[in-house]
Amino acid sequence: MDVRHFIIKKDETLLDVMQREGAFLPAFCGGNGTCGKCRVQFLSDPPVPTETEQTFFTKEELDAGWRMACQVKNRGEEELDAEITVEKRMDESSMAAESAFYGK
Repeated sequence: MDVRHFIIKKDETLLDVMQREGAFLPAFCGGNGTCGKCRVQFLSDPPVPTETEQTFFTKEELDAGWRMACQVKNRGEEELDAEITVEKRMDESSMAAESAFYGK
């Protein structure tokens, strides 16, 4: 697992920030919360899970800080601090396929 630190500005999602900063994270649905591939684990103070996250994760996973980067949104703070681990679950061919699909 890879530990990363991100600052999420108002009205941004964690996925937006990660993509802007060049941190690859699978998001086959384009950040719409339907694929569950953008799994990240907060090391401390995870945000309250959304209804969407509650359908993708078990209670144990939610309690352990697992969230979907596309669902983690700064809804009002000036800046939201996120220290996370990123689960590496894709091989190079899968990453190339997603890159080609999204034109990156």
